[in-house]
Amino acid sequence: MTLAWPQAAAVQSDFAVSPAGEVQPGLWAEVANPFARAIEAGFDLNSEMDLNPARGAELLADLTAQTQDDLAAKLKAGASGIVYRLVGACPEHCTPMQFGGLYLEGERAILSDVTVPTLVFIEGAEVYFEFVSDLPATYMGWDVTQNALSLEEARTYRQGAFALASDDAELRIIGEAA
Repeated sequence: MTLAWPQAAAVQSDFAVSPAGEVQPGLWAEVANPFARAIEAGFDLNSEMDLNPARGAELLADLTAQTQDDLAAKLKAGASGIVYRLVGACPEHCTPMQFGGLYLEGERAILSDVTVPTLVFIEGAEVYFEFVSDLPATYMGWDVTQNALSLEEARTYRQGAFALASDDAELRIIGEAA
């Protein structure tokens, strides 16, 4: 799996992201979504959902709680914003129906509780932007080198602001991909 969010990113003088794993007051902190946590822990969440739906739902609930706890801890530590790494919304991990049916509403619930500015960064190639475009977030972004999705096309799905490695985005991401 290629993680495309830059490890050391800055976009303008009032926006910078804490180094991975750290929280520094005044900076934005990174939080991985439940699907990313499953991958990092070595779980095949889709297989769990298919083979044992009760166990899959339990595992997803645990991963969601971990995500919410991580989010709360980073906000308590003084993060002024959140970069939410959204993994799973691409063909590498899910079909559109799997992501939309199993995970999308959980993502919406997690993000609905965030009270600081949020950048949802969708990881993967050929992202399902039409599914995630209405998630509550201040900014939406994706790796423009892995996706044919143009900013103009994205604007047909979402009225909000974008954070991309593009001069045309409201926030320009600068930094090297992980």
